[in-house]
Amino acid sequence: MSPAGETGTLSTPERANAQAHGASKIKSTPNSRGAAVVSENISLVGVKVKEIRPWIERDIEQAKQCKADAMLEALLQRASCTPKIEQSEFLQDCLKAVLLVCNGQFSTKGISSLGIKTALKKYAIYAIVRLLRIESLQRPGLESGFYSPFIEATNIALACLEKIKVAGMGEPVSAVDMICQHNDVFMYQNHQGVRSSRKPDGVILPFNSAYAAFEDEQDGKQDKQKKDGAKRKAHMAKNAMEKPTVPLRWEDVLACIEFKRKPGKKQGIKPAPPSYKVKDYVPTKPEHLPVEYLNDDDLAPVPSETQETQSAPDNTCPSSGLSAAQPSKGGSNSQAAGSSSGLTAAQPPKGGSDSKRKAEDALESATKKPKVKPDEPDVTVQTGLYAAEMFAANLAVNNLLNLIVVDDVIWIWYYDRQGTIQSSGINFIQDLPRFMVLMYALQQFQIEDWGRNKDFLPVQVDGKQCHEFKVQDAELGEVDLLLHTSHDERVTHYGLQGRATHVVPVTSEALTKKYGNVQDGMVAKIFWGEASRTSEPEILKRVKEIAKKHAAAQVPVIFMHYSLQL
Repeated sequence: MSPAGETGTLSTPERANAQAHGASKIKSTPNSRGAAVVSENISLVGVKVKEIRPWIERDIEQAKQCKADAMLEALLQRASCTPKIEQSEFLQDCLKAVLLVCNGQFSTKGISSLGIKTALKKYAIYAIVRLLRIESLQRPGLESGFYSPFIEATNIALACLEKIKVAGMGEPVSAVDMICQHNDVFMYQNHQGVRSSRKPDGVILPFNSAYAAFEDEQDGKQDKQKKDGAKRKAHMAKNAMEKPTVPLRWEDVLACIEFKRKPGKKQGIKPAPPSYKVKDYVPTKPEHLPVEYLNDDDLAPVPSETQETQSAPDNTCPSSGLSAAQPSKGGSNSQAAGSSSGLTAAQPPKGGSDSKRKAEDALESATKKPKVKPDEPDVTVQTGLYAAEMFAANLAVNNLLNLIVVDDVIWIWYYDRQGTIQSSGINFIQDLPRFMVLMYALQQFQIEDWGRNKDFLPVQVDGKQCHEFKVQDAELGEVDLLLHTSHDERVTHYGLQGRATHVVPVTSEALTKKYGNVQDGMVAKIFWGEASRTSEPEILKRVKEIAKKHAAAQVPVIFMHYSLQL
């Protein structure tokens, strides 16, 4: 990111709406170069998507790569109750444990894992039927027929995996109770008064959130009499494979799933083997998913030089799980310009102008690439836009996962504020055990493992959702903060990387008692800072000293600052 005080030519585009947007009452500090500037251009969301896409595409093109097994090991480590366990052996133990489920030899509560094979057979048959349709009609078919079989197989797997025991793993997290849900309808979110609309094919989210999206169809009396297990089973059998009758909320989405089929593909999907056993990973073709793969029949499965895609080293998965860059020392930082919070992420990449030049070159290549369908983003960029929605929907999100399914291969995409990692592909029909291990790990994620910050507690105030946050301050003792996250003047960030500044109106009894009523109110500023730079409280402290010499100078007042622990 460009240094805060850097002058000269900016690498971010000039805002077309600068004058109108400048009237906003709540303002944040300048955003970093790249996708981080999209908060400044948020009026483009849903209006001029092409203006946003190059920033997201550049971040996606610069994603690091890792092997599928390295990704699974990291996710298992994060889910494990003994995180110091040897990872490769742990993965093998889990692969062996899920074989009963894969081979249809497991059942629980009237649900048999034989249903997984049946659903995957439907999936493969649809691919053949769709291929015949394309050849006979000479036009693309729809991937929508893939949704139901995939979702059915996934939810049957989750029901069976609940009972699988592996030393080092705990129990499925009932507070999350994840389920796979068909979506394929628009989901909306407001960003600085402008509404975005996106339509992921499928999502993973808590069962209660999925269930609530069908309230209009439910019989209140009969429904209340159903036990939770019966509700879930009934939902799995029907509504999980239907489009929601009430739009899902981005705040509830844990992961998005996007389905595609390679255009021009001449072969169907190979059916499942008679039985599964643990075997070495077999690379898919392509092993990693480059941008524009679906739009270029001649694209080799090797990243181009302009992509500068790097392989994530084996130590990219430390004890905390995955990281798109080496974590910095010092944890996270939070500050208050009128009470503000901030998060410190990683050391910036070395290289100064060279790294900046490479980023600009990558952005230029992203904007100049020809597209078969110029109005439709590539699937990798599409899921990146979903990730941006998920980051914006909640406060101080640490990381996210999304899944891309092309034919019978699934890629795992991991996002955090330092960068993006994509795993190599997993053929979930031929290598079902690895897909089962993925679901097994995710099923045991606590809400914080999904990247949510558990320090911000949702509460309802006057019918609107807010968040409570209590911190210990050396001078003030316990400080209560009520963040008005549904306020019209809340400023969100729309992007994948960078400072990701959110600015939210805040009230506090402790701060009001100490400082009295602040004339213009207080705001909390929540952001990812850089550990290598001087902190904002220290900068403002110096500015305040300088301002004493200038009577007309106005300096924001920091009532308190706090470092959030990651």
